[in-house]
Amino acid sequence: MPTGGEGLAGAVAPPIWGTPSSVKNSYWNSSINGVMTSKGGGEAKTTEEMVKRSTYLDWNFEDIWHIQEEISYPTLRR
Repeated sequence: MPTGGEGLAGAVAPPIWGTPSSVKNSYWNSSINGVMTSKGGGEAKTTEEMVKRSTYLDWNFEDIWHIQEEISYPTLRR
């Protein structure tokens, strides 16, 4: 079961701001909220996808992000 982010209804997004067309590599958990599309950009992913590093295209897991594969959503490194 993923940990953290409960107040975000399963949403995980890197800090990218701008118009919806400029939002890339941003995801939310459709298994939790049932939402499959968004006017704001991003992509719906299942819980199983949200806990896999391979889901997060172009995310820097060496310096910025950390994930416990098949256990948790990505978190910022400290």
